[in-house]
Amino acid sequence: MVGDTLVVNNQDSVTHNLGPLIIPAGASASMKLDQAGNLDYVCSFQPSRYYGIDIQPALTINTRLEASLIARIPLGLLLGVYSLVLFPIKPKEKPSQP
Repeated sequence: MVGDTLVVNNQDSVTHNLGPLIIPAGASASMKLDQAGNLDYVCSFQPSRYYGIDIQPALTINTRLEASLIARIPLGLLLGVYSLVLFPIKPKEKPSQP
């Protein structure tokens, strides 16, 4: 998420590179994630593989409110259906005729 910090610990006995980070043996390196987007890096430990990082925008109060409003309708429907299990609808009894 934007504003987070990526910390890489090198527990190996040799220095490794992960994109712009150079991590000496037994040390760590960090990188501040300032912008939303996708990053692809090659690591010297496995040079044939790419490591991707998806940086998402930080949540705001508006995002949280919007999500809670969107979730209310399906949640209300689900609770309504499950309430029928707890309190089933009983058929009306017909009045007895003499």
